[in-house]
Amino acid sequence: MLISVSACRERQQGEFDNSHSIDVDSEGNIYVSDKDNHRIQIFSSRGDFITAFGCEGTGGGQFTHLHGIAAYPISAFVYTTDTETLMFRYFQ
Repeated sequence: MLISVSACRERQQGEFDNSHSIDVDSEGNIYVSDKDNHRIQIFSSRGDFITAFGCEGTGGGQFTHLHGIAAYPISAFVYTTDTETLMFRYFQ
């Protein structure tokens, strides 16, 4: 299945600015690290936008250079890495 995306510098739902990593959870939801928008976007297995979270910064739920992402299949945890702050974070 191909899910079309567009690259832009706006913070529109479903649009990316330098998407970097992708993973899929046990329910088929798709997690994308949207690096230059400093957020994670989540889509259904059909490609429908579900939600996004994160913003630029170094505090909780914030990213400077969001890099890797992994959706842990057994729980509702999402793991991320940030190459600027050298932080490893997880969200539920």
